[in-house]
Amino acid sequence: MLDPKSQLDDAAWDEAARFWQEEVAGLEADAGQTGEWRSWEPTTWGDGTTPIPREYRSICERRSYQLDRAFQILQHPTVNDDAADIAAWVKDFENDDLWVEDEWLRLPRRLLVITLAVTNETAVLARTLLRHWMRPATTPPDMQSFIDGRITGKATRTEPRSGNV
Repeated sequence: MLDPKSQLDDAAWDEAARFWQEEVAGLEADAGQTGEWRSWEPTTWGDGTTPIPREYRSICERRSYQLDRAFQILQHPTVNDDAADIAAWVKDFENDDLWVEDEWLRLPRRLLVITLAVTNETAVLARTLLRHWMRPATTPPDMQSFIDGRITGKATRTEPRSGNV
């Protein structure tokens, strides 16, 4: 079970969800992709009625069927006030050894995951990452290099990290 102190309370969750919805809408408009990035993760279990608890869901997630890629933003309370608390990675399902075209139609081929405690600095970084991800020409290796150059300062990686989802 997750530590309750690592969770956002309901009011913080609702505020964060509104914040990211507005941010994504602005990024969509800037990219000329208004309405293209739609929610794709379920909010209920398989019975269609039992809600999935918020601690198991993304604060914001969208998928572009046209680009066949998606992103997830996972937000948590601030852990360290002195450091930017953000991490990101790309999962390229299509180039995964387990990818089978006919079995994975509901998943996007590529997924950007951003996990953060929101501050002005991390929000700017997350927006920068999302803006780059929304560009049609961005490939998973390009995105991982972009992430490494912005977050870790290591703009040398040429292929996505394996094992990240």
